[in-house]
Amino acid sequence: MEKGTWRTMQQYCPNCSRKLTGVLNDRGVCKMTCDRCHAVIVSSAKNVRHYVVDIKMPANI
Repeated sequence: MEKGTWRTMQQYCPNCSRKLTGVLNDRGVCKMTCDRCHAVIVSSAKNVRHYVVDIKMPANI
């Protein structure tokens, strides 16, 4: 993507199945936080066939 371009991205929370919307930045990284279970989901596209999703749960749950 060109520098300064942002796109919206939607996916479901893998923990509670709520639909999330985030913003994909020019590096290809999208950060979303679920309002229901407070999970933080960081998605990044490494290349066309490699897509990485990191899920971090809060410590108090």
